[in-house]
Amino acid sequence: MKVRHFKCAIDILREKEVKTNPVNRCYHCKMTLLRKLKSIAAEHDYVVIEATNKSDLKDHRPGIDAIKRLRVQSPLMLAGFTKGDIRRAARRHGLSNWNEPSMACLASRIPYGQLITVSRLQRVDNAENYLRSIGFSLVRVRDHFPTARIEVGASDFKMLISQRKKVVAYLRRSGYKHITLDLAGYRTGSLNP
Repeated sequence: MKVRHFKCAIDILREKEVKTNPVNRCYHCKMTLLRKLKSIAAEHDYVVIEATNKSDLKDHRPGIDAIKRLRVQSPLMLAGFTKGDIRRAARRHGLSNWNEPSMACLASRIPYGQLITVSRLQRVDNAENYLRSIGFSLVRVRDHFPTARIEVGASDFKMLISQRKKVVAYLRRSGYKHITLDLAGYRTGSLNP
C-alpha cells in the first residue's frame, strides 16, 4: 500500500491526569496522544483521523470531547457507521479481523480513582492473554487488586468453571489472591459510571 509509518514514543503514564485514573481519564489520554499526532501530521502536511463510530456515542467516552476540541476528523462517524456496519463492510472486503472481539484500552480494567501502573497493566494483559490461550475469545479481567474479577460470556461460564483450578493457579502466580467470576457476564464498560 506504500504507507509511510512514523513511530513516536509517548509515556502516557507520565501524565498525572491519566495515571491517577479519574473518570475522565480517556479525555486526558486522547488529548496527549492526539496533540502529538497532530504535531507530526503538521510537519508532513497530513490530517489526523480516528475511528470513533456511531455506536461509541452510547457509552461513557470522555475521549470524544478531546477529539472534538482538537478538531480531529472521525470519518466513520461522519458516514454514520455503527460497529455492526464496520464489521459487515470488513467481512464483505475479506478482512480477516472482521469478527475479532473489540479491544478496549487496558486501563479500562482498573477501577476509576485507582492508580494505573505499568505492572498493573501488564498483570491484566497477561491474565487476559492466558485466558484467550485456553479458549476464551471474549474476556475481561477487572483488576480490583488483590482481586481479579473475570468477565466472560454467560455461555462460557461452564467452560471457565471446568478449568477453574488452572485459571486460579495462573492468576495467583500473577499476584492475585482472590479470583472471582462476575455472574453478570462479559459487558463493555462495566466499570463506567
